Amino acid sequence: MKRQGTIQNSTRGFTLLEVMIALSIFSLLLLYASQFMHSEISGYNSASKQNELEQKERIAMMQLLDELRLNCYTYFKSTSTNQGIYQYANAAAAASESQGDNDPCLIFIQTPDSEDQPPPSTKIFFEYDQSKAAGSLWYLKDEFNKYLIADDIAQINLTSDAHDERMVKINITVGGHNDSQPYELMTWARLN
Repeated sequence: MKRQGTIQNSTRGFTLLEVMIALSIFSLLLLYASQFMHSEISGYNSASKQNELEQKERIAMMQLLDELRLNCYTYFKSTSTNQGIYQYANAAAAASESQGDNDPCLIFIQTPDSEDQPPPSTKIFFEYDQSKAAGSLWYLKDEFNKYLIADDIAQINLTSDAHDERMVKINITVGGHNDSQPYELMTWARLN
């Protein structure tokens, strides 16, 4: 005899209503898991992109500092269109601080509004690309061979200290375009 108000267990399987409820619960759990995974992956990609920019900046700074440390009798020269670290012809020229027009250029920084090309003796060259609003740092082996050190650099500035001309401030900025945060690295270097 059947009691009224009670559900009788089916021996044939699940009812359609039970299957629909189970599927809707499962789909909600999958939707939540996919949204969580999507946010984690986008956060990871953003952090990886920022880390890559910071690594490029560190490599650029390391190359500039290594070039300064490897060479002696150096001096800083700046114009309205470029900045650079040059090397005196010899120790006597360094002692008298006589800068020559043909002194080897160790580091040549092109300003954003300039089309100046580096002197033939340049070792490291920063080339600014107006179309990308960023530049690239190159190692020049000779006039035909250049090797990329770092790219996506927004700006490199060399500034001489007002009180001591032998101290040069190196300021490198990466990012700030393509939805990336700008990252700035600054150090002081003493010219030999």
